[in-house]
Amino acid sequence: STLGLGTRFQIFLPTARADARAVRRTPTVAPGGSETLLVVEDNSQVRELARLILTGAGYRVLQAANGEEGIRVYDQNAADIDLVIMDVVMPKMGGRDAAARIREKYPEARIVFTSGYATDSPLTMFVEELNLPFISKPYGTELLRTQVRTILDASSFSSPSKPSKPSKPSKAIDPTANFG
Repeated sequence: STLGLGTRFQIFLPTARADARAVRRTPTVAPGGSETLLVVEDNSQVRELARLILTGAGYRVLQAANGEEGIRVYDQNAADIDLVIMDVVMPKMGGRDAAARIREKYPEARIVFTSGYATDSPLTMFVEELNLPFISKPYGTELLRTQVRTILDASSFSSPSKPSKPSKPSKAIDPTANFG
């Protein structure tokens, strides 16, 4: 390098032995469904994002802004709701308490928890301890749709008001586990 003139670099790269054409990847599209989901989330932007992602996959989405509202919406629509997506930490009533109250009335309610906290946080530790389904935030379109579909397909029971649906064998997670 010479003062005032800059620096000159030379980079030597090996030649490719194979044809160096661009590889096109087909984007994977997570499967959707026609089930009814209840999203209980206090952050309105996250709640709206979840609604858009899930309705875009064909799901019917009900919403609640906190645990108390989630219980009310579930009570009003219990026969239709196939899965609850419940934030763990919310004002008024958190997800764990709201889910426990829903399960008191509806023992076969399917619930998946979601949080921005790690599962080893004191607020969410129960999820890991009880091996409950969990979707970590922030989530994207493919992750949310895939997790929801996996949980719906893995659930091997029916609610009292719905006929049994054929399902795949249950995985290690149990969306009907008692966590109260």
